[in-house]
Amino acid sequence: MPFVHRPFHSYLWGSLFLCLAVISLGEWLIPAPGSQMVWLIFLIPIFVFSYEFGYKGGISFTFIGLLCEVLITWNDFTDGDLRASQLIRIFEAMIVLLAFAVAISALAHRLHKKRKRLEQMDFRDPLTNLYNRTAIQLELVRLVDAGRAHPPTISCIFIDVDDFNYINDTFGHDVGDECLKEIALRLREELPENSQLCARLGGDEFIVVLLDCEKKQAEEWARNLISTLSGYTYLHSLNPTFSAGISNYPADCQSVTEIFQHSDIAMYQAKREGKNRVRTYIKENKLELLSDMRMEQELRASWSRRDFQLVYQPQAEVASGKIIGLEALLRWDHPEYGSIPPDTFIPILERTDLIVPIGEWVLLEACRMGRFWQRAGFHDLRMAVNISPVQLKEPLFASAVSNALRLTTLSPQSLELEITERIAMIHSETCIQKLLELKDIGIRLAMDDFGSGYSSLNYLIRYPLDRIKLDKEFVQALNDSANDAVLFESLIGLLHRLNLSVVAEGVETQEQLQFCKLHACDFVQGYLIGRPMNAEQLAHYFHGMLEQPSIREGHERTGHEHSAGKLEASTPVLHRNEVTC
Repeated sequence: MPFVHRPFHSYLWGSLFLCLAVISLGEWLIPAPGSQMVWLIFLIPIFVFSYEFGYKGGISFTFIGLLCEVLITWNDFTDGDLRASQLIRIFEAMIVLLAFAVAISALAHRLHKKRKRLEQMDFRDPLTNLYNRTAIQLELVRLVDAGRAHPPTISCIFIDVDDFNYINDTFGHDVGDECLKEIALRLREELPENSQLCARLGGDEFIVVLLDCEKKQAEEWARNLISTLSGYTYLHSLNPTFSAGISNYPADCQSVTEIFQHSDIAMYQAKREGKNRVRTYIKENKLELLSDMRMEQELRASWSRRDFQLVYQPQAEVASGKIIGLEALLRWDHPEYGSIPPDTFIPILERTDLIVPIGEWVLLEACRMGRFWQRAGFHDLRMAVNISPVQLKEPLFASAVSNALRLTTLSPQSLELEITERIAMIHSETCIQKLLELKDIGIRLAMDDFGSGYSSLNYLIRYPLDRIKLDKEFVQALNDSANDAVLFESLIGLLHRLNLSVVAEGVETQEQLQFCKLHACDFVQGYLIGRPMNAEQLAHYFHGMLEQPSIREGHERTGHEHSAGKLEASTPVLHRNEVTC
């Protein structure tokens, strides 16, 4: 890699001092002025060659100087200008001067090694020994500046390890560092011939620069690279995936700064679309990123203002028609933009550090509301809460759940945590361990949106689940074809044989409800049963079941509960709009 080496003029003054010392010694030892001139000419080159090429360069040039010294001295001796005694004295002095030359070579060689070490610190990543950000920026600047007249085609591939923080948090930073070393080694092995540059930018970010490479070629190579890197098994049987973004100079970028920025934006887009993929930079990516950054700022401001609220959607038991549970759902009411859909802001929350405190708040508020309605008379009411993959990765997540139960006095059996299949796909063994910790507390576990894209029956066998929530697409497709109905019926039968209860989501019509009842579906949830409601709306919803309590008073109640007999007597079937099973 053609970096500009550290200048050595600061060391040259020391060598000049040594040269003057040697010449002064030569005037005292050597009577022949020609000999003195030889060393005056040769000592500085000896230092330079030693500095650049080590001992071999310095000693080689020293012997050339000695040869010239011998020739000049022999010529003076044959001309009769020197006597034999002087000749012996000259050769003795030459030995001393040779020792000085070797000393200069040694000094220069040490300075050379020191320079290399400094260069290593300046331009190399100490962990992986790849080039660092400074090195790759300097080289890209050199390439761009050198090609002003005829710009070179440069493809920059920005690579990031998916969910690497999870590895650090779970196994420790030592394991994370060893994993990065192994990734760097694999990356070197996969580099093509036209790649001179491979660097670690910091953390779990790497970059590869392909010279004379068009965007399509770079994209094809990057896909193969991601597939290869993801195929390896690393320490502790880890199988991390990778996301990559590609920018091309001069097609997408006009400067080195934009080369880095645009490839980073493309990588960010790959993560947005689900990770473990490659994306090339397009202008729309940058606009989306700016939009996401603005939304992140608004989310932080809204969290400080507490603009978030929970709504609750009821769940009903098909056999009895009773409301047996509520699902807590997060909503964001922005003071300027109004209600913002969860599908828009929750993915951004998961990419920031906000998801953890907001998730803990959701858990605490949901437990408090569940306990309130239990005290109001719904003794068996359970509260379902969705948890993010980011939350489940937190080392102290089980402790946070236990703390919420303790503060609200809600029993663990009354809390149901819903995970998605996306969680199960990420580090499955560790996921199972975390779920077992929650099961030990006594919490129920459900898999949400089953059948939405990643479905695997393997999850049903390996994971400690209590309930499966069928995605609403299953229910809404029942009237489309007989095959969908057969699939629905078969799936419910299979889940029951695995001792899993079934919740059908998205039930909106009486026909769908009757179909669920006919095929022994255990629970239903959807607009037919009730829309998501805030606390006040939920109180009105329950008005036909119990004497409506005050929400504000409910948080302050300490123990008064309605009798179970009154609950049974006043509980309607499913819904106030005379929905029947």
